[in-house]
Amino acid sequence: MVIDVVLRAWLNVGVPAVAIGLLARGVWVLVALAVVRRGVLAAGAPTSRVPVSGTSRAEAPTVVILLPMLREQSVVAEAIDTMASLPYPEGRAVVCVITTAREERAKATLREQVAALNPDHLTPARMRGLFPAVRAPEILAHLATVPAEKRTDELLRRFDEEPTTAEVVDELLASQASRGNPDARLPVVHLHQPPEEGGKASQLNFALAHLDTLLGAAGQGDRENTYVLVYDADAIPDRGTLSAIANLARRHAHDTGSRPGMIQQHRLPTRLPGPLPGGPTGFVLAAEWIMLVRRCLAIEWARLLLSERVARWPRGLLRTLVQPVVYGVGCGMTVRVPELTAIGGFPEPMEDVGGGFRLSLQGASMLPLRRCVADETYTDLRSVVNLHGRVYCAYRRPARHRGAVAGVSRLNRVERTVLVNKIRVDIAAWLVAAPVCLAAAVSAAWLVPGWLAVMILGGLLWGPAPTVVILTMRGALSRAAGPAGSARTSTFRWSHRMVAVLVLLSPLFQWIEMIGGWRMAALIGARRPVVLAKTER
Repeated sequence: MVIDVVLRAWLNVGVPAVAIGLLARGVWVLVALAVVRRGVLAAGAPTSRVPVSGTSRAEAPTVVILLPMLREQSVVAEAIDTMASLPYPEGRAVVCVITTAREERAKATLREQVAALNPDHLTPARMRGLFPAVRAPEILAHLATVPAEKRTDELLRRFDEEPTTAEVVDELLASQASRGNPDARLPVVHLHQPPEEGGKASQLNFALAHLDTLLGAAGQGDRENTYVLVYDADAIPDRGTLSAIANLARRHAHDTGSRPGMIQQHRLPTRLPGPLPGGPTGFVLAAEWIMLVRRCLAIEWARLLLSERVARWPRGLLRTLVQPVVYGVGCGMTVRVPELTAIGGFPEPMEDVGGGFRLSLQGASMLPLRRCVADETYTDLRSVVNLHGRVYCAYRRPARHRGAVAGVSRLNRVERTVLVNKIRVDIAAWLVAAPVCLAAAVSAAWLVPGWLAVMILGGLLWGPAPTVVILTMRGALSRAAGPAGSARTSTFRWSHRMVAVLVLLSPLFQWIEMIGGWRMAALIGARRPVVLAKTER
């Protein structure tokens, strides 16, 4: 009897609910893509400079650009040159490069892995994480000229001679100081973190502990009017980013009487560190890129736009139910120092997802910056699985973030509880939406044919329709996030056959995103050691 009741509830309530939810989500994605395309992407190529309109040098907020680096030797020079040359009033910004002694500590372990490699069967993929990816082809070509019996020793010699990121940074800054760098408008400070546990968040918090030093290098010490701007080492922001941040903060303060707590730049994954492989691996990576763009535009960015509008509503039940949880994006995330201090700094294991959770629970004002930043997409499967595993760990136990803001939140207990439950719904939808939709589609086809048409329409709006839109947006994405001189910005040229396959199989993309999350959940459930590895270049 219980089984009969459950079955009837599934057919009469569950299947219609899933069908309507899938249809609503598909409509949301298409509307969000249309809004973003008309707004941010319609501007075309990035601007070279946005004047800090109506804001004197004294009124412009101080911006501390944080660049955490771990095994980033190949992109150090480009990253520093890019950030140091961003236009902004003199004495109001500083670039901080944070390296870590974890890199040196890990080198001994990595050396054992290098010694275990068979130099006669090396590939760039097997060298990933041991050598910078851009140097792998040259090293392999060199090994081919070395006698077979000496190749392991030669490989170890090349590994030992490879400089650490900290050494590359010191050498570059020393060279710039000796010859001068006419393009560098912003001072650059290098902080080296001593060995300690943690990842990117710990490096960022190490820099926050030295904020007075950084403010001194910038030329002032007003924490109330200081913003911390986080970028990945591969990021290339719009040249007008800093001035746009100042203008947005000024307008918000003028309109509301308070400064914004967080400003999120629009991230576009349009940089290619290397060509995508062919075959099934290339298909999976192409599918991941489409899902990543859809997440950037139709989820992360759309939630910011919604949050900006809902924040103007009077507080009440409707605002509480509609207010979205905003997930910060670590590439282009700008947080005001008082709000960042209040939430306890950047949380592990993902400073952006956890930081966004805490700022949402704190009730901080969170604004979208209509300027783009280009960063790299993924070109190997391990990085994709690692990314989703890290996201799962950041999502787990969202109530712990509520405790971190209990004494500083502007929201009442009911509002915080609603937001925490929204986080739980999000992670449940991520991990089980695809199999639940499949079960609902099968049930509808067999027993509830009236809802099958709704399921098919929802599947088309969720999969093929946005995939076609994103594929047609490739040129606009590259123009919006393709700074002049950025050789690694690409329009992702795919064959007509690949495009057709991507569109046809797009309803299955959600299954790809589940792999890393389910794998991490299984490891944690089995109480096996969990290693949150860095996404290597």
